[in-house]
Amino acid sequence: MLKMLRQYDRYGYGIFTGMKLSITASLLYVFAMLFHINDTNVLIGLVIVCIGVIELPVVNTQYKKDLLYLFLACLISALYIVLSIATIMPLVIGLLLLVAIIIAVLYRYKVNKFVFIICCNAILIVVFCFAEFTPTNNTLVINDSLSIIEFLTLGFWIHKLYPNRYYKRWQQNYVWVLASLIKSIAKTDVAKINDVRNGIHDLKNNINLIDDKICLSSAKIMNDELASYTYFVINQLQLELSQAEIDELTTDLHVILDSINDSNEVLIKFKYGDDFHQQTLTKIIKNWNMICRQL
Repeated sequence: MLKMLRQYDRYGYGIFTGMKLSITASLLYVFAMLFHINDTNVLIGLVIVCIGVIELPVVNTQYKKDLLYLFLACLISALYIVLSIATIMPLVIGLLLLVAIIIAVLYRYKVNKFVFIICCNAILIVVFCFAEFTPTNNTLVINDSLSIIEFLTLGFWIHKLYPNRYYKRWQQNYVWVLASLIKSIAKTDVAKINDVRNGIHDLKNNINLIDDKICLSSAKIMNDELASYTYFVINQLQLELSQAEIDELTTDLHVILDSINDSNEVLIKFKYGDDFHQQTLTKIIKNWNMICRQL
């Protein structure tokens, strides 16, 4: 099943986020049952929207995730109060305030367009969620507001305490990139190496989510060395290597691939004799072995 999912989610974003959202929703449902809280579907839905947005690939540091969650939580709380007041005052006031906040944030922080579009859609979902709340007096508005803040706060701490699996995701992506590189070499397909470079770009984009400093430093070096190695591979393929040389090249890479995939230290005797090949792969192996010892 996981192999089939990986065909459509090769970087593991969907699987990781789906697991996190499922566990978050389950914990919040248990909390709601224990304390007999009403409107749980709406309250949990608000938390799920926030966590779903902060787990987007473009939100690529823990600080950005925390800041974006807190911003959305504050916006949702303020939005509910505004829309509650708007049942008496014209709804246009609330909508104008919402638009003004979004434009101000976009202008001030130059938010990534993709994140901006997702945030706007998330806010629309939130507005529809608030249809469940029909406050008729100030007491209900206060009670509902406290429930929203309570669940959003719980969601934030679940997000913070959720096990950091970004290293594992980086490892899986590194294996995928290395396997793609081996396939390109075996087929002598230089054009396919562009896909490999896209994979390396993704590795670099989310590397700062790894919380262990030693693993982070080693992983960065491995990414850089693999990026430079792709240029070496292109040059070698353009020299029209013999089949025996291609086999030696891929054999060396397979040893590294299998060890990383199994989370084992790499022990290798190089088959391919090029100096750059051996030096670059030695750096990758050295840093991978450091990660293995650290974990």
